[in-house]
Amino acid sequence: MTRNSYLDNAKAILICLVVVGHAIELWPLSGGLNAVYLLIYTFHMPLFVFIAGYFSDASSFGPKRKAKLLFLLRVYVLSQLLYSLLYYILRNDAIFSWKTLVYPCWTLWFLLSLLCWNLVLPYAVRLRFVLPGSILLALAIGYSDQIGIAFSLSRTIAFFPCFLAGFLARRAAYTFPVSPWHRWLAVAVLIAVFWFVAAADIDRGWLYSNQGYARLGQPEWYAGVFRLGTMLLQGVASVAVLVLIPSGRLFYTALGAYTLPIYVLHPSLLILLRVLVEVLGVAGKAK
Repeated sequence: MTRNSYLDNAKAILICLVVVGHAIELWPLSGGLNAVYLLIYTFHMPLFVFIAGYFSDASSFGPKRKAKLLFLLRVYVLSQLLYSLLYYILRNDAIFSWKTLVYPCWTLWFLLSLLCWNLVLPYAVRLRFVLPGSILLALAIGYSDQIGIAFSLSRTIAFFPCFLAGFLARRAAYTFPVSPWHRWLAVAVLIAVFWFVAAADIDRGWLYSNQGYARLGQPEWYAGVFRLGTMLLQGVASVAVLVLIPSGRLFYTALGAYTLPIYVLHPSLLILLRVLVEVLGVAGKAK
């Protein structure tokens, strides 16, 4: 099958930003570094979810679909076991407890959510007004403190509109404008988003969408407006980035074919790097 250079470029750029974002996360965030981090998080995961939806299939549960679901399940379980072992070695955490599969380790929530999205997609697309309905559901679940990081349920529901949007965009054969005027406008939009997140210093939890409004300090009845505003911010930033993605084949295009293994394995390397830096820092102070 012929690969799409535009989508491979998008995936390659996004996976690099995922790694950069997670690397930043391991160090104290303040000032300009925090603003860069917030900017990355306004679009990198929404777009990753969007592209995952774009490549998803809503056909019935045939052998190919079952194989994909089982593959995602195996990758998630094996990755969870790997990180559980890593945390046991480095931090002496409990190993292979009941929490191992219930609470996704750091970045692995995406795998569990991706499994759930692909599982429900064939049924969801049969519903009328499924996209606005998924947005309303994403807003509604924030009022519950019982829906959080367990089984990645909060993020699964909150990011499902992005997944649906990607699937529907492919079905509609929608393409993004690429004229120079649109590119300059996209640059201006991203600068405005950067200025906003730097000035507002918004709580990262709103971008993570992994907990309820009360835990984010907004227990009021109108708290859903803040999530809606966050979703709009993410949507605007994501569209701007898509407009800026080059369509031709470039030196990094091939990287787009390997985003899943990079996504699964890069946190372990970052954790080991952080431990190495800490050890060297302690050793340096001892001298």
